[in-house]
Amino acid sequence: MRFDAYVKLTLRGNSIRRFINLCTAGHIKLWDIRYMSENKYEVCCKCSRLWDMKPYLDKTHTSITVSEKMGYYHLAACLKKTRWIWGILMNALILMLILSIRIWNIRINGNKSLSDITIIDYVNKNNVPYGCISQKNYAWLEKSIENEFSDVVWCSIYVDGTTLMIEISEGITYPK
Repeated sequence: MRFDAYVKLTLRGNSIRRFINLCTAGHIKLWDIRYMSENKYEVCCKCSRLWDMKPYLDKTHTSITVSEKMGYYHLAACLKKTRWIWGILMNALILMLILSIRIWNIRINGNKSLSDITIIDYVNKNNVPYGCISQKNYAWLEKSIENEFSDVVWCSIYVDGTTLMIEISEGITYPK
């Protein structure tokens, strides 16, 4: 069994032997050559080499008809016809991978006196806006939030998928 796509061709014309010799000289492999009559032969050839035969067909006034498609011809033809679909799917996959390493959501937990907008604005001013590439370590931003806001006693920042999670613990402020 052959693993490539090939076709069985019926050759008709007066110079079929010359055509076969020209194909051999042009490194076009033909096999299973069968003599049917003086003006008719059957041969097998790879699908990819069919267009290479065109000059020899014109030169020898030989005509070919595809009598049978064999091997993995249908699979190869299907993949060739649907290669644009594979291109779209691969581009979509690459786009999803690129988008999945970015931060698209900022979620804040534990804040009572500070508003979410205040913290998000501060995070955006420190070069961590929506759509930026996520980092592994946000210790510098944790320290910065603890130093900037006097109510914040403890801050933890981590990435969960495409979400930047900010956990805050606020201290109790006693009236004087």
